[in-house]
Amino acid sequence: MIRFACDYDEGACPEIMAALTATNFEQNPGYGEDPHCDHARALIRHAVGREDAYVQFLVGGTQTNQTVIAAALLSLKGPKHGGANIKVVQMMDDIKANVKDWTSEKEVGNYLMKIARKEAGDRSGLIYGMGHAVYSISDPRAKLLKEYVQR
Repeated sequence: MIRFACDYDEGACPEIMAALTATNFEQNPGYGEDPHCDHARALIRHAVGREDAYVQFLVGGTQTNQTVIAAALLSLKGPKHGGANIKVVQMMDDIKANVKDWTSEKEVGNYLMKIARKEAGDRSGLIYGMGHAVYSISDPRAKLLKEYVQR
């Protein structure tokens, strides 16, 4: 069983303790609004390659665990923001029902083209599970898929 125990029962690494000691007497407006959090936000945005990313800091680790789990689950809600997972399952069921040989790239490809031409599936022309408006350049999965297909 996976358990998210209370983080307050664990020790802190020496580097964190040193940083806390070094900044102990600084006067800052509050956690999440201080220059250290601003710097951490910039580092996180740079690391994920999204300067427009919203980065929020929470007070406690246990609170963070619950918030992250809730956010991950909520991302699956609604037809436009993750709720497409339901559409993906429906699309895969449709493909399974209509493609006889899953090992045939030609047969699978032909059926996907029918879906894209609005001749099959839900007739929306959408291949669910690929692409999303939050990707400013392209869906990062598309690059991996293209590389795989070209092998």
